[in-house]
Amino acid sequence: CPGASQCDPKIDDPKTEASKADESEVHDPKKNCQRRHLYRLIVKREFFFANREMLNDPFEFRFKLKNERSLSEKRQGEYELNVEDGQSGLSAKINAHCMVVKFLINPQTMQHTYDRLEKQNQKMGVFSLSKDPKGILMWAHYADAHRGICVGIKPQFKVLLEKGRTLNGFPKEVLYPLRNEYPVIDVYPTDDDAKKSMLSKSIDWKYEKEWRLILAEEKGGVVEWKNGPLRLRDNAISEIIVGCEMEIGGDDEMAVREWVSEIEGGENIQFMRAKRHPSEYALEIKPIE
Repeated sequence: CPGASQCDPKIDDPKTEASKADESEVHDPKKNCQRRHLYRLIVKREFFFANREMLNDPFEFRFKLKNERSLSEKRQGEYELNVEDGQSGLSAKINAHCMVVKFLINPQTMQHTYDRLEKQNQKMGVFSLSKDPKGILMWAHYADAHRGICVGIKPQFKVLLEKGRTLNGFPKEVLYPLRNEYPVIDVYPTDDDAKKSMLSKSIDWKYEKEWRLILAEEKGGVVEWKNGPLRLRDNAISEIIVGCEMEIGGDDEMAVREWVSEIEGGENIQFMRAKRHPSEYALEIKPIE
């Protein structure tokens, strides 16, 4: 459940009287906080987009720039003439054996690109998901030690913005390089190059099998994003999986069921339960009958 482990005492959501009654019976501040987040997640379809500073990995959005470009050419003399114009901010070295011209990037150009990408990264919002609802560590770390829930989201996103605007998006898979090095970005990056740093993490995080939806904060542009939640379309949720440690038929499960009944199309959301495998260190996901 995104955001379920975070607590914001300033949140005060309108709820039905039944929902308020359910929550008033809980005196644990942490559990009250979790219920507020779950209510916003299920009923209001509010999903939290975090910037880099709010993520739990200090290596987020790191990258290194490629400081040279190579071009193959049979007639190296053409390049010897071209580098004389001084317009590109490049210097050239010619490898006569391989007929490869290596252009070394001007350090000032490198710094300019680095600063521009860093500034851009500070304006990005990340909504994190996992493609594996059976991940034992994911349940332990992000779903209250298997006592919470996992929300299944349809793969195509429609983010609802202010003034009736919408933004369509598709999550992209996070990569975990085997060499465990920062991604290399061209000094003249394309949009896809620029996203490499946002979609690369240390191999230590591979167990998360993470996918990300990335939004940019652009003044006067399509997206005006700031830290916090954004709403998804009405039918974004496809299923809810209850953790194996959540009490069957207990207050938490009943509260979730009641919230689902409040939303339009809630009858189409499938309820599932995570169960311990009888003979393996694994979870099984079974429909709740």
